[in-house]
Amino acid sequence: MVALNTLIEYRKDRSEALSSGRKKGGGILLYVPDHVTSRELITRNIDGAESLWIICNFDGRLLLVGALYILLWATAGQTKELFAHIEDVLDQFPTHDHVLIGDLNIDLTPGLTSPYAAMINDLCSKYNMEDKVTGPTRITGISATKIDVMLCGPPASHIRSPATPLSDSDHHLCSTAATYHSTTPKHHVVSFRLWKHSSDEDFFCTCCSSHQGIRSI
Repeated sequence: MVALNTLIEYRKDRSEALSSGRKKGGGILLYVPDHVTSRELITRNIDGAESLWIICNFDGRLLLVGALYILLWATAGQTKELFAHIEDVLDQFPTHDHVLIGDLNIDLTPGLTSPYAAMINDLCSKYNMEDKVTGPTRITGISATKIDVMLCGPPASHIRSPATPLSDSDHHLCSTAATYHSTTPKHHVVSFRLWKHSSDEDFFCTCCSSHQGIRSI
């Protein structure tokens, strides 16, 4: 993975046990500008899912960022355990702003009946968050589904952005930006898949061309 001089890297590689003998690779990666004070939270592992949590301090405004991924083969019980884990973490930081980004591998297309959609709505209601992702986030030749979320709270602190197509992936780029004033450069949070990019350099070139002025990933 590329190391950049102006960004601090937080990563959680997919364990061999979590891969269960399937295709190797995967995990979660976050970049934070080095002028922002940040630290990683040590949390328990969840079977069938991955999560990485960090705390950022933007001029005294504290932000809890959680990056989430539910594996394709996760059971319903494991998915519910992840939601319980999310609540456990949020309960520890009730005065922080929240940004939860995730590829949930669950069809959350508006209008569909899903127990997980209800769980996300309950989560947003309880912790004053709003999903800033609009439209489908994975488009193939036969389907268009919304499987990503970007839950931000309080809702007025972050803008709603449409998912942006990427030329070499069927998985769209999702992003949001803070609306509050900061003396440091305005930060962005961006989430999208890396595996279809031919190189690390392609990844960053695509990211930067799609969202100018990105400060954090």
